[in-house]
Amino acid sequence: MGKRILRFMLSGIVSRLAEEAESASEEELLRRARELDPQALGELYRRHVGAIYRYLHLRVGRRETAEDLASEVFLKALESIGSYQYRGVPFEAWLFRIAHDRLVDYFRRQGREAVSLPESLANAADNPGSKAEEFWLQERVRWALGQLTDEQHMVISLKFGEGFTNAQVARILKKNEGAIKALQHRALANLKKLLAEYEE
Repeated sequence: MGKRILRFMLSGIVSRLAEEAESASEEELLRRARELDPQALGELYRRHVGAIYRYLHLRVGRRETAEDLASEVFLKALESIGSYQYRGVPFEAWLFRIAHDRLVDYFRRQGREAVSLPESLANAADNPGSKAEEFWLQERVRWALGQLTDEQHMVISLKFGEGFTNAQVARILKKNEGAIKALQHRALANLKKLLAEYEE
């Protein structure tokens, strides 16, 4: 009987802690994270790791590499969290900036032309029909995205991959909204041209 009561009490405490963490505002979480509160750091990681990973994976094409880079992003964020100041710019924008910098470093180390065969190639053999077709479509798009400038690629990834608004992308890239619209327009025109050339 005592064990059941203890389990019930613990589950209530855990549930309450989870609810409190979920309802904590980003500002409050950041304040606590600057004090290196493990729960706040964990919650910030949980909230943002998916978006950062997807952005990195889209760019590098390999799960393991994207995971390694995401780890580097959050390690850098942890090292710098004390100097982060909330000024109306979302914390996620700061993380995307770090992710962008990590990508630049990664491609510099690898050389721009370094191409790795994605893990999806191995999976294409399971169902040669639709999986192979899907794989090659993804590869064409990935190839075309790789031909864009870093800024164009980031605008496309953030706008269409993560669903950010022009204003949010402008804050991340430290540009005005007009520049973001121009980058998006040029990027989409380049993608259309590159994909048409790829088909020929």
